[in-house]
Amino acid sequence: MSHRFQILCIKTVKSPEGLKLSHIGGKNPLGETWSLTLEKANDFIKSGEMEFFITLEGKTYDFLVSGKGEGYLALASESKDFSLVYNLPGCP
Repeated sequence: MSHRFQILCIKTVKSPEGLKLSHIGGKNPLGETWSLTLEKANDFIKSGEMEFFITLEGKTYDFLVSGKGEGYLALASESKDFSLVYNLPGCP
């Protein structure tokens, strides 16, 4: 059974291509903050242990691992541009 977590904040790093997402974070049901690297989040999604989602403009969008090999995080909805994730506040 997987646990579902809302992504409330992000961490970014500068790269030659611009800002790159490095971590996602939020709060667990007890109100404690959590933060994961994208690699760890990918691992948890692929194992079925965790699910992640964001809420934008009043709608919920699930994350999935897309691509071959290790894959990368993507929004499950093709109608939303992943760059909207960068509108989330920075994690402490």
